Amino acid sequence: MGKMGSGTVYLMIAELAAIASNYLVHIGLARYLGKETYGIFGIIMSLYLINRAFLNTGVPRAVSKFLSETKANIPAVFQSSFRLQLILATLFAGLYIIFSKPLALILNDIALVPYILILGVMVIPLSILALYLSGYMNGLRMFKQQSIIKVVYPILRIIFTLILVLLGLKIYGAMFGYLLGTIVSVFIAKPMIKKIGKSKQVFSHWKILKFSVPLTIAALGLTFSRNINVLFIKAILSDNALAGLYTSAATLSNIPYLVFAALPLTLMPSISKSLSAANFKLTRKYINKSMRYIFLFLAPITVMVSLTSSQLISLLYSSSYESGGPVLSVLIFSSTFLAIFAVLVAVITGSGKPKIEMYITLLLVIAITILNLALIPIFGILGAALASLYTSLLALTIAAAYVLIKFKALISFTSFTKIILATLIVFFVAFFWHYSGLFLLVNYLVYLIIYFIVLLCLGELKEDDLKLLTGLIKKSR
Repeated sequence: MGKMGSGTVYLMIAELAAIASNYLVHIGLARYLGKETYGIFGIIMSLYLINRAFLNTGVPRAVSKFLSETKANIPAVFQSSFRLQLILATLFAGLYIIFSKPLALILNDIALVPYILILGVMVIPLSILALYLSGYMNGLRMFKQQSIIKVVYPILRIIFTLILVLLGLKIYGAMFGYLLGTIVSVFIAKPMIKKIGKSKQVFSHWKILKFSVPLTIAALGLTFSRNINVLFIKAILSDNALAGLYTSAATLSNIPYLVFAALPLTLMPSISKSLSAANFKLTRKYINKSMRYIFLFLAPITVMVSLTSSQLISLLYSSSYESGGPVLSVLIFSSTFLAIFAVLVAVITGSGKPKIEMYITLLLVIAITILNLALIPIFGILGAALASLYTSLLALTIAAAYVLIKFKALISFTSFTKIILATLIVFFVAFFWHYSGLFLLVNYLVYLIIYFIVLLCLGELKEDDLKLLTGLIKKSR
């Protein structure tokens, strides 16, 4: 897949580092703080992730698209986008600060006000870092530099969070750890961006906004769908311990979505570039390969985690969180559906149709709101998980149908059939044979070996796949 493939490998390594750091923070805090206080942290993190979606997606992805398409207006794009991102971030921060009390009252906990105020302060540095990484570096295809910052940032976040929490600051320590990690990462990233210089030309703010507004609404809708459930649990059930259980399951279920978060980032500018050159054959190749790779790796992981959910959550979070296992068993499928959906909407957006993504995600917001209100009072936290499952499946179905009709490409029927067959074999092995504790990791290793042996026997694993894995191992080292 050329530079796109190389970029995906670099960013996947970076995402793995980010995932590892995120789990260290979550698991450490869950064990150290207990279910109730960890539940409050989960509520705050849901709001934080909505922040990040707003700032990471709209303007940065628009900038990435424009930079990938032209070289002439790079300085003008830089200047206009920076001003615009700063204005939007300031407005967003102001909204958090002004409406901190009403938001806390909606969540039935006035004690959340100080945390929400800190979230407002965090918006500004987070917006600048997002523009540097997802906008400038991604658009200029500086994937290696982008991946370096994406590794450094979570490491700094762990260090600052660990120090401040151990000093007794608890949730405040975690939040200030995130803030300090972001600020330091901004100062590290800035010199890495090539010196662009100034331009007398003016790149239209309206052009950036026109492209970014649908993306921003779509990102907020998708993040809302992925992270709003814990807020509904808090508002409806008013139980921090249940919020903690759900947060533990939701955090583990995010593995598929987070591991492949790099793929849409590299796919979108590549699709945009191939379509602008009217190279439809290359576009279909990008779609087929991307869909095959994500399905190839996520199918066994989803089945493995779903069948051993209680054992996995108990191993990582402790036995006091084991009752969150059934929730994880459902949410892992939802996360996988959303990961595939994210790849499909990257194709749609890269083709210059960001409004399609916006319409789909707005539909998701409506659907998950209705389902949460209907299912949580009946099924509790499992109802929230089911709401996520149904909405993610709906999103995937709509996006897949659109891409298939528009581009006549998705994933070959032969590859799909072989991957399903190998996954079914793993399902039956995992269903009848799995351990608890550390021996569960041995199970996972055996499952994956069986899976890849079956694929090899079926002729589905190809030389390109082995090269990709070899490259991933070499670059990670």
